[in-house]
Amino acid sequence: MSQLSSKKNIAVNEETHQLLKALCTQNFRKPGAFVEKLIMDHMKFRAEKENVSFEKYKNNLLKGIS
Repeated sequence: MSQLSSKKNIAVNEETHQLLKALCTQNFRKPGAFVEKLIMDHMKFRAEKENVSFEKYKNNLLKGIS
């Protein structure tokens, strides 16, 4: 999906971490790839809900953090 320029860490509680590991095992994904999929799926959902293209939604999000 994208280039990995540097690793970033996120903190989650222990139960969430265990759930992430279980979901990754079930879906044959690494945690980073699974988190990326969740973010992409959520962005597609929000773009559709707001009646805008995925690219426009993504660009608006990225503009907001620049």
